[in-house]
Amino acid sequence: MSVSFSPFVPVASSVLLRGVPAASVVPVPGRLGSSGGVVAGAAWVSGPLSGLVEVPRVGASGVAVWFAGSSAPLVCLVAALSAADLALLVASVESACASGSVVFPVVGCGSGRPAPGFLCGLSASGPVAASPGGGCRL
Repeated sequence: MSVSFSPFVPVASSVLLRGVPAASVVPVPGRLGSSGGVVAGAAWVSGPLSGLVEVPRVGASGVAVWFAGSSAPLVCLVAALSAADLALLVASVESACASGSVVFPVVGCGSGRPAPGFLCGLSASGPVAASPGGGCRL
């Protein structure tokens, strides 16, 4: 039985970057290449990016998502999304893990540029299909 991937792309205004709503959210190739990537795993984490520690959901500061072929995870900070949006992101990550689909990380954009290390969603379409807004440059 195959499982289809359920993408989650939040509304820009629901994503907070340093406490300020994002101007837009866009899929980015980042280190994964323009063809996207396959989610290899995810975990609730805490601590700095250089030393993430896996923790139970309660007390976690973020959700780390690893992609096949990349040892550096993308992290969604718990405080950056509403509880409802965070739940939808987690469901999307779980769906991506189960399906093995190629997905595109979605990041928030603010101050005229994307925050490439900040994950706020997973899209089924790549950067070509979504035009960055708010002066974002990829």
